[in-house]
Amino acid sequence: MSLTARPSAPTRRVGRGAPGGPTREAATPLPLVVSGAVAGGAAALLSYLALAVIALGAWMLDPSGAQEWSQMLEAASGAWLAGLGVAPTVGGITVTLLPIGFALVPIIGLAGAARWATEASAVARRGEAFAVAVSGAIAFAGVAALIASLSRSLAVSAASAALVCGVLAFVVILTVVMSRA
Repeated sequence: MSLTARPSAPTRRVGRGAPGGPTREAATPLPLVVSGAVAGGAAALLSYLALAVIALGAWMLDPSGAQEWSQMLEAASGAWLAGLGVAPTVGGITVTLLPIGFALVPIIGLAGAARWATEASAVARRGEAFAVAVSGAIAFAGVAALIASLSRSLAVSAASAALVCGVLAFVVILTVVMSRA
């Protein structure tokens, strides 16, 4: 059995819940790998962008103008990676402890994306949940590796960022998908 082609799921009626109320047929579910990859990539990008907007807002409010905007993006990258458990080095100091919000932003994004992927692909079995979690983790790890490799001054290995972030994404996505399937 392929991960992209599945036997058709039983049709379900989508409506407002009232008997005799307006209903419509459910849409065709997305392939498992596609929904997982879109969910993982979107969770990584949107959570990073949330921290980047905060960092760029701080840069715009700085009256001295001593920092470049690219330095603020690297600060956002460091906060995002440190929140996920990857320790960046800033000015010779390894940052390992940040406020809990830096970890919650990507984790909440992953949980929301996993909920979407579960509904979009109509996950019904454990094997399907595993396929969604693996593809989501690979996409999330790919974005983490890209962010780590573009942030040269943080001294973070792209491979270690991908490994740590991929494992975290796999656990979060699998937990959410299994609870909803």
